[in-house]
Amino acid sequence: WALAVERVRYVGEPVAVVVAEDRYIAEDALDLIRVDYEVRPAVVEIDVALSGESPLLHDAVGSNVVSDRHFSYGAPDAIFPGSLRVTTTVHYPRNSCSPMECAVVIAEYLGEDEGYEALSNFMGPFSLHAVMALALKVPGNKLRHKVPRDSGGSFGVKQAVFPYVVLMCLAARKAGAPVKWVEDRLEHLSAATSATARLATVAADVRDDGRILALHWDQVDEVGAYLRAPEPATFYRMHGCLTGAYDIPNLKVRNRVVVTNKTPTGLVRGFGGPQVYYALERLLDRIAIELKMDPVEFRLKNAVRQG
Repeated sequence: WALAVERVRYVGEPVAVVVAEDRYIAEDALDLIRVDYEVRPAVVEIDVALSGESPLLHDAVGSNVVSDRHFSYGAPDAIFPGSLRVTTTVHYPRNSCSPMECAVVIAEYLGEDEGYEALSNFMGPFSLHAVMALALKVPGNKLRHKVPRDSGGSFGVKQAVFPYVVLMCLAARKAGAPVKWVEDRLEHLSAATSATARLATVAADVRDDGRILALHWDQVDEVGAYLRAPEPATFYRMHGCLTGAYDIPNLKVRNRVVVTNKTPTGLVRGFGGPQVYYALERLLDRIAIELKMDPVEFRLKNAVRQG
């Protein structure tokens, strides 16, 4: 949904749209809207969302864990004689970025035969075109989505304009006229998408000569109030890179996704990479200390060889 339905799940979630002849009238009309909220318990921490005792964000799901997947490559559960297991847990916080210009959407309803035409400064328009068309309940060829030649910065954050494209298309249909929405800086700071926070516990089975034999990941991504497309892409963009630059033959992974009362997450430059590499390199430093090895020498011993 492009607007909150019955329940608001994060600060900044849209609840109403005002359409007016100019921005000044729209701002004045917006001030006349009053919303009475019944305060509910909020879930804001990953470990709380993981517990079965946390308030549910989505009753129909029955859990705040909305995805739980397991992967295994090689023989990570094998017994490695003489090996040492080193473990670390890293909490990677949410992070975001401020583009030079905020989101802009111009939308028009062209009728049942033609559908919708929209222009927005969206980064990568084809990736979520199908999602927008499905939300509008039209075939893909009845949503013409255009982007300008230049878009002032993004670093991934502007993929999150797509709910507002849907919303403005509906507003244009309701108003019977083209509509334009320009996100102001305060709106962006309060409700823009961010990168996922991740709680990662990663362990390695390593020989005393420094050779890593297996890697075990237990990762939990916090995606905000909704698992919104293209998430959980932050996990799976990096799925083939979980051993980093290192030749580690055995790998075991558990990926969980939890929802919390925060803005939905999405793509922020390098999405998924920092969450993996920060935890992995932190673990390698801990192993080097444990084995009393030079951290560079230890990494070179495990690096993928040429060819």
